[in-house]
Amino acid sequence: MKKIILLMLTIISFATANTIVLTGEYLKEIKNPFNFLEKNNEVTIHPLKKEYILNVTNNLSKKEIYEYGLSEKSIPSEYKMNNSSLEKITDVFLKDNKRISAKNVSIELEEGKISLEYIENEEHEFHIILNNIVVSLRIKLIIDRKEIYLNIEMDKKLGNTIKDIKNTITFNDLKSTKLEDINKIMEYAIFKALKENLK
Repeated sequence: MKKIILLMLTIISFATANTIVLTGEYLKEIKNPFNFLEKNNEVTIHPLKKEYILNVTNNLSKKEIYEYGLSEKSIPSEYKMNNSSLEKITDVFLKDNKRISAKNVSIELEEGKISLEYIENEEHEFHIILNNIVVSLRIKLIIDRKEIYLNIEMDKKLGNTIKDIKNTITFNDLKSTKLEDINKIMEYAIFKALKENLK
């Protein structure tokens, strides 16, 4: 019985591992701390029941994957995301920006892809680490029947261009990059795109 339960949990974990669910939890540090002073807006977000596939590319060859002792399954080839994730970030944005003049909003993904960049770990031979994640999205935003198409690209810098004096990245920074950062990068990308276009 225990073996059956363990097998079921493994199957469930594998099935949900490549699903992106955005909640807005990573946006706390860029939200407006004075939004409680603003008057509530009345914007309707029209939900769409859609699921998207975001293809994933990486800079590793099949030979390198074998040499580093990885399996192709350990490096995702795609992620799934429901349109409710886009709507959730839109809702977070609207609650943070209450002076929006729009009355009706809908948002959907036209195209999306994720690029993973791996590099060799200089401190450990035959070991690689995830160096960067680049999220590219094409979003269709309808504001009071007006269609706007947004082309968004963001990496682990989250839109920040500030670099240190040596213009390099430390090993600790590289080590902290992980696949779970995709969610944070996507939340930042969508939030900032809405901030620039939804007024």
